[in-house]
Amino acid sequence: MKIVPISIVIPIRNSNEIWMQKRQTEDFLEGKLEFPGGKIEPYEKPAEAAVRELREETNVSVSPSEIDLFDVVTHHYEEKTVKLYVFLLTSKVELFQKGGWYGLNGNWQDELGQHIPPANYGILNKLLAEVASG
Repeated sequence: MKIVPISIVIPIRNSNEIWMQKRQTEDFLEGKLEFPGGKIEPYEKPAEAAVRELREETNVSVSPSEIDLFDVVTHHYEEKTVKLYVFLLTSKVELFQKGGWYGLNGNWQDELGQHIPPANYGILNKLLAEVASG
């Protein structure tokens, strides 16, 4: 099975809130809450794809130097395998309009679990652990 490289950006506010938007596609993830992101084009580096997708999906423009690589995660869905390059953004968070801010706390799975793609579970657990450790 081919691995699809994808860059995502997690906007973070006040160290404990993450921003997501509802997926507007007609596939198995339709309606799920997701971070801005998408496929990495063959000519792009992961950070370049991340800032392009962020701009396309949210109209928020940042440079690659304003995002930080947090993790690289491979996840296997029945339909495909994705390799996620996960970037964090802590600046310009006041510019996010559509979508919404969600609390990142020990209860996130109860509140968001059924509304996010399974590939993001491990990412959010790791992020929560880092936030908790300061």
